Amino acid sequence: MTTPITYQKIQTAKGILRVPIYKVSDVKDSSLRIYTGKGIGCYDLVSPSNVTPLRVMTAKGIRGIRTI
Repeated sequence: MTTPITYQKIQTAKGILRVPIYKVSDVKDSSLRIYTGKGIGCYDLVSPSNVTPLRVMTAKGIRGIRTI
């Protein structure tokens, strides 16, 4: 995986999650995009599992958001 353009911090009951945001061209599934100060980026979406506490519904079904 390439280097993220930035990170988003999300506060949860278990602590702070750091979510990397990549260039749209650097990920396979760019369904979930986000505007940042460095331009439009997207999350790295993966198959949901116990290690993906953040999930989103896409046209391809439920996907997990890779966190650090």
